[in-house]
Amino acid sequence: MKLIFRRLILPFILMLALWTIITMAIDLTTQELLGVLEAERMMPYTNAHLLEEASEGTYSPISDPVFLVYILLIGIAVFGGGSLFAWWGVAKQHIAIASVPSIIGISFIVFPLRFVWNVDYPREMQIALSLELFVYALSAALGMFIAARYGKSLHNNSG
Repeated sequence: MKLIFRRLILPFILMLALWTIITMAIDLTTQELLGVLEAERMMPYTNAHLLEEASEGTYSPISDPVFLVYILLIGIAVFGGGSLFAWWGVAKQHIAIASVPSIIGISFIVFPLRFVWNVDYPREMQIALSLELFVYALSAALGMFIAARYGKSLHNNSG
């Protein structure tokens, strides 16, 4: 039970808390510094105005600095940090368990946004979501790599 709590439940709770805090902080900061309309560019998938612009070819989230900074901060802090925490000092036989929180976290993002891959959806938005998921997966892998490289040991039997 201690293993499940330390490698699965606690990292997932940490990722959820980090995601909530960081998303709110970025949103409030962006609203204060740039305005509400600019803050909406962090999650452009359901914004009617941005969807229309993307359909016309005048807007692309992958060239939008607000969107790119948002996904980088979330990727590094949430998925990188959560994976680092889950993998730190993990024994080889528990690697699969320690990987589950990141997989669940990315799935929680993919599932509600699955409509973006609809054939009628703007291609720019599909590319942006693919980039977002790639950044999150890469950040999680980076956290795992750092923990495996600098963590206590991948060869001990502790959980």
